[in-house]
Amino acid sequence: MPKKGATDRVWPEWDLFSRDRLFQVKAGLVLPLERRGFLTGETAFGRSAVRHLPVDEGVLTSRQGIVALHSHDLTRELWRVEVPDWLDRIICEGDTALVGADRQAEILRIDFRTGAIAARAKTPEKSVIVGFTAKTLLVLAPLGRASGELVAIDRESFAPIWKHTALSPQNTSFGERYLIQDKLATILRCLDAGTGEVLWHVDLSESRFWEKRQAPPPEPLKIVQGYPSVVVVGDRVLVVLNDARVCVLDPESGEVLDIVRTGIEAPRGVVRPMHLITDTSIFYLHAFGMVEFDHRSMKEASRIEFRKEVEPHYAKVRGIPYPCAFWLSAESVIWTNLSGLLIGISREPGKDGSRTVWADWMPGALVPIAQFPLAFGEYIYFSEYGEKKVGLHCYRGRRPPGQPSGLPSRSSTS
Repeated sequence: MPKKGATDRVWPEWDLFSRDRLFQVKAGLVLPLERRGFLTGETAFGRSAVRHLPVDEGVLTSRQGIVALHSHDLTRELWRVEVPDWLDRIICEGDTALVGADRQAEILRIDFRTGAIAARAKTPEKSVIVGFTAKTLLVLAPLGRASGELVAIDRESFAPIWKHTALSPQNTSFGERYLIQDKLATILRCLDAGTGEVLWHVDLSESRFWEKRQAPPPEPLKIVQGYPSVVVVGDRVLVVLNDARVCVLDPESGEVLDIVRTGIEAPRGVVRPMHLITDTSIFYLHAFGMVEFDHRSMKEASRIEFRKEVEPHYAKVRGIPYPCAFWLSAESVIWTNLSGLLIGISREPGKDGSRTVWADWMPGALVPIAQFPLAFGEYIYFSEYGEKKVGLHCYRGRRPPGQPSGLPSRSSTS
């Protein structure tokens, strides 16, 4: 469940996504952004990426040998816990966080406010948390092996419940069920979280998805990888496919309710768009524009083009116009680029018809595809990976007119 007072959280539960993968568009992040802080991944215990999750109390971080809470601008460390290795995942649950598992195969339950360890338990060796429900955790173990197993663990006792060997770690949960892809991303299975029983499955590679064409599609038909491509919206499961179509399933039976071709494609020479899904729309972003597709009416709702504003920034850094992941607010769209460029543009033009554009470049940065920036209120966080420097950047945008400044307090239950 979302935390008390977590009014600015977009992914309300963990550092990857919320359980159902639905994105929430919030107000804020008015451009230009201001650089506020940097947290290095170099620690006395070794060098690692910085896992992070913004919460009301600050920013929870996990680095080699350290789990800590920092101020929202990353300038102050509020508490730290030293751990034997690098704890990889952060999950929010009430006033505590589950952090783990790592090469020591351990999960810690840590109090947000004090850093006190409330509980700790062992998991399968070299495992990593890949999903969860209110009652279970889903871990991939052993990490890195082709024959790795998906293991469900009870969230209270941390005892194993069931395991599967032929499934991908890509999953979405709703209620006490998991929607899990096969390793080719062509079959979607619905599993009971408590027993592991397969309740239904749908094979997306079947010919009925080819719109009565005489030949198969030019590439294997599958679920788009890396981005939130399977989401649950009320009584529908939306599945984004790699040929610009959206498949709608019944969550109880797996029945195919609709298949719609969006017609949304990137301009010639530009990589296929990435996407985020809200309770009303699918937002598709490519290097030079963004399209909003209303998945209730299954029609395009809006389109903005910004080639003339952003192309000079790609040219300046001699970068490939290849967005890796993006964040969306009511005012701005902000994305990362393979060349270490963080760039944003206002969604609405000003009185003169032009859009505000802002960019910051980190030469030599390695920016992974589908590694999302995370925002909280007026702050946004961006992880940098590279040979020379690795760490977490913090930027702050302006609040829109009429919005109160500062961050929410923990005062009500949502």
